[in-house]
Amino acid sequence: PDLRGQGKSELGVGDGSLEQQADDMAAVLDCMRVEKAVLAGHSMGGYLALAFAERHPERLAALILVTSHTGADDEDKKQGRIRDAERIPYCGTREFAAGLAPRLSNDADLVNRMQKIIAATSPDGLANVLRAIAARPDRTELFKQLDKPVMFIAGAQDQIVKVTTAKELHWAKPSLRMAILP
Repeated sequence: PDLRGQGKSELGVGDGSLEQQADDMAAVLDCMRVEKAVLAGHSMGGYLALAFAERHPERLAALILVTSHTGADDEDKKQGRIRDAERIPYCGTREFAAGLAPRLSNDADLVNRMQKIIAATSPDGLANVLRAIAARPDRTELFKQLDKPVMFIAGAQDQIVKVTTAKELHWAKPSLRMAILP
């Protein structure tokens, strides 16, 4: 589903937290009459999936993290996200998209497509997401103690979440299933 303020979904009263987004996900499952779900989250979606696991563990059948991780941002990264979130409502999303998209892939066509998608995102929605990512806590202990099947999918050429992250998570949780895509 579209997240709050993303895609075709309106922001509503966004509180800048992944916890709100996790509660939204539970409400979507309620509407669909789904008791339990296998939740897969890519990148920021992995942070959301971990927040969901923490807030709604009874609704989680299994967890898949795709090029994501369990830790919080360090202080510099957090402040950078907050600065971006403060600028976007005034400067729009194009500048942010131009800076982010090239860091996501080496494929020029893919970078161009991602840049268009990011630039088309609601400025308030994108700022809300950046605040939520910056505010997220370290959920490594939750991840290690999760009593559900867990899988991690990494990209061998991922420029942001390196394959070493998958290996670190596997050391933290030996039952973790891993797949590294070329």
